[in-house]
Amino acid sequence: MLTRRKFLGVSVAAGVVPASLAIPGGVSAAVRPRLNYNAANAIAYAKKWSPRGNDCPDGEYDKNNWTDCAHFISHVLKAGNVFPNAQDGLYCRSGLLVRAADLLSWFTNATGRFSNVSSIAPAASARAGDYCFMFLNGGQRHVVLLAGQPKTTGSRGMAFYAHSKNRTGNFVSEKDGNYKLENCMFYRIS
Repeated sequence: MLTRRKFLGVSVAAGVVPASLAIPGGVSAAVRPRLNYNAANAIAYAKKWSPRGNDCPDGEYDKNNWTDCAHFISHVLKAGNVFPNAQDGLYCRSGLLVRAADLLSWFTNATGRFSNVSSIAPAASARAGDYCFMFLNGGQRHVVLLAGQPKTTGSRGMAFYAHSKNRTGNFVSEKDGNYKLENCMFYRIS
């Protein structure tokens, strides 16, 4: 069951934190709060549930697994004690975001709000446990949890956990995954 919510009672466009409610840019990382993230628990959840299913009362979205990527990653984050539910967007009954666009907006905003959330570039700097938003060749968005550092030479690609053909930490080349590393955005919660 999907529902829409307002961000702190303010009607806003999907995935956007109103400027009046955002922590202003220029606030030093030392002043910003930290997320109490447990990477080991997040990765353990991804390993357990990436073959199939999750612990959400809604189960998986869509029978062919093409629409469950953000929902799955939201539950991975929840297992790590991070609850991606602060924006206006579509939610599951567990109160977590279910669309990649909303989850990307949450990560983008989190880099300015929390001292331990950062964007990572280039792809070669990403590592196991980082989150990756892919912009697929057909224009679709997809989100995964990395199982290793992206391979940026030779047979380029990444190993990851995802609910898209239920990836279980295996390597997926750019060609087989229909993506390019240059069209990916990486985030780290440390």
